[in-house]
Amino acid sequence: VRGPEHFLSDYRVQLSRFDISFEIDVREGVDSVVVLLTARRQMRDSSDYLVVYSGAVFRVRDGRIVFMEGYPDGRDALRATGVKPRPT
Repeated sequence: VRGPEHFLSDYRVQLSRFDISFEIDVREGVDSVVVLLTARRQMRDSSDYLVVYSGAVFRVRDGRIVFMEGYPDGRDALRATGVKPRPT
């Protein structure tokens, strides 16, 4: 997939149905950046909500993102890059 449209199209659908709040934690690795995301998604007409702790790995070359891979579990993104989790 090239370009941001595919990535953003999913969020447009989600944001039309849910209130979503994000907490983002960025970690720098040797040749990559790991973004850990905590997302709380709540239906607009309900008190039901879902919290997701996901992650993504970005590889950057010459100021451009050349690779991105998402992980449903953010710990897997850390393991894939060798970046250490913060102590809890």
